[in-house]
Amino acid sequence: DKEGRPIMGLLARSPNPEIVDYAFDRWVAIDCQTDEEWERIVEIIGEERLGDEKFQAAANRRQYVEEIDEVISAWAKNQDAEEISRTFQNAGICAAPVMSPALLMNDAHMLERESFIKVAHDVAGEHLVSRPSWRAKRRTELPTKSGPCFGADSDEILTELGYSEKYIEGLYEDGVTSRSLLGGR
Repeated sequence: DKEGRPIMGLLARSPNPEIVDYAFDRWVAIDCQTDEEWERIVEIIGEERLGDEKFQAAANRRQYVEEIDEVISAWAKNQDAEEISRTFQNAGICAAPVMSPALLMNDAHMLERESFIKVAHDVAGEHLVSRPSWRAKRRTELPTKSGPCFGADSDEILTELGYSEKYIEGLYEDGVTSRSLLGGR
C-alpha cells in the first residue's frame, strides 16, 4: 500500500479473496467467500463506491484489488480491530483481528480452551508453549518439558549410528554439523 505495508489477502488465489485491512490498532482479516457475503460487507462499510457494478462478481473484484483495499482501509483505520471483527462476525462473515504472540497468549478464547501449557526448558526455564491441538480421552498426559537445545543429542545419535568419536569430531571440524545454532564447534 502507500505506506509500505504489503497488501495481503486480496491478492490470494481464491476466487473470493480474503481481505486484510488495517484498523487503527492492528490488522483485521476478513474472509469473503461468496457474492452474498460481499453484499453484506458493502452494507457494513456503507461506502457507495464498493456498490459499483464492477465489484459485484468475485472475478472482477480481483482486478480492482487496490481500489477495494483503499476504500476498506480508509473505513477501518479509525476503528478498533475487535469491534470490526465482531461487526462482521455478527453479519455471518468470518473475521478476526491478527494477533501478536502476546495478545494470542492472553486471548480469552485461547485461555478458555487451555491452548497453552507451562513446560520446563534447560535454558529458558519455565515458559508457555502451544499444547497439542487435539484432545484424546485415553491419552491425557501433556508435555512437561520442551525439546532439547540445538545439538544437545547430536553426539549420542551419531554414536548410535555407529560413528567413532574421532569421526564425529571430524564432522564438527569440517562444519558438517555443529553443537551451536550459529555454527562453530
